[in-house]
Amino acid sequence: MRGVALGEDNWSELFHDDNKFGMMIPILALYHEHDPDPEMRSYAEPVSAELREKLLAGLSASVMKIHRHLAPAREMNANASTARAGSKQHSKTDRNELCPCGSGKKYKRCCGNATIH
Repeated sequence: MRGVALGEDNWSELFHDDNKFGMMIPILALYHEHDPDPEMRSYAEPVSAELREKLLAGLSASVMKIHRHLAPAREMNANASTARAGSKQHSKTDRNELCPCGSGKKYKRCCGNATIH
């Protein structure tokens, strides 16, 4: 669910489309299993071992479907990143500048710290 929060715009369709919401059910059921608010729990009773196995199997299938569903958004983001990176002039990065890879770290602590074996 933390990942969902990082890209809410891409995930909103899954929450608002009745045909796609089913992909989220195993995720939400397991995430909210012990929620202090009983209204957030999918099941009134604790999840049995048998039901947990079914939810985990459903989770595996859901993750693959969600991965395919979000592929166009990932490609669009990758293309936008490539375009931004390509538009910059290639100059030597100072070791104390932010790394151009977008990690938020200084270059010397990120890509500038690469070890070649």
